[in-house]
Amino acid sequence: MTRAILGLRENSAGLFNIVYKLIKKCIENNQDFTGEM
Repeated sequence: MTRAILGLRENSAGLFNIVYKLIKKCIENNQDFTGEM
């Protein structure tokens, strides 16, 4: 039981990392786009 919870926690941390990077990339792209306007 504890092992499953730990695995879930690690997976959610990895997912959070991926989502965070994607959002950061989108924000940077938006800043570049508005800078060119």
